[in-house]
Amino acid sequence: FWTMAMEAVQELQSTDCPDGAEESRSLRICSIVSIICEISSANLARQKKVVEDFCLIVVSYLSHDDALVQEAALACLGRLGLFATPATLKETLLPKMVAVASDEDGNMANRAQAILALADWTRFHLDTKEAIDCLMELIPQLLENEDLHVACMSAEVAIKLLFSRRVLESEWLARLIFLFFDPR
Repeated sequence: FWTMAMEAVQELQSTDCPDGAEESRSLRICSIVSIICEISSANLARQKKVVEDFCLIVVSYLSHDDALVQEAALACLGRLGLFATPATLKETLLPKMVAVASDEDGNMANRAQAILALADWTRFHLDTKEAIDCLMELIPQLLENEDLHVACMSAEVAIKLLFSRRVLESEWLARLIFLFFDPR
């Protein structure tokens, strides 16, 4: 299965695209890899070479011109990171996600995907000071964001971190209660 999946992705990646079809191909590759991550059991973590190869392919889409392709790549990497080795997370994925999440001028949907990925990685198997520090700085700011979608995404991350006891911040709990009763 893993060999066939990798071959399908590599074939898609190597196919020449007509003008304007690059975005579609990139989105299809991210979708395929995301679906593989969604339906895979923990045995995907044992397929280290496959996960590494998928990470390398998808990481290349972070610099794509199309924000939708970038967002799909970030969502895909968020899932892949759950199966990646600690070395891949710390050396490849974590710096990229922290950079996207911290980019105040960046696309908000992309920042949200990066923040969700950092929270999930931190909850499950990545306990690095860099990820926690990034989230500790960003979440309070984003909980007060005027955009309700951004505030709700931040609330999801805050709740995940509070419930998993990665973060123990009474101020976050107060802001979550305030957000719940916010009439927006």
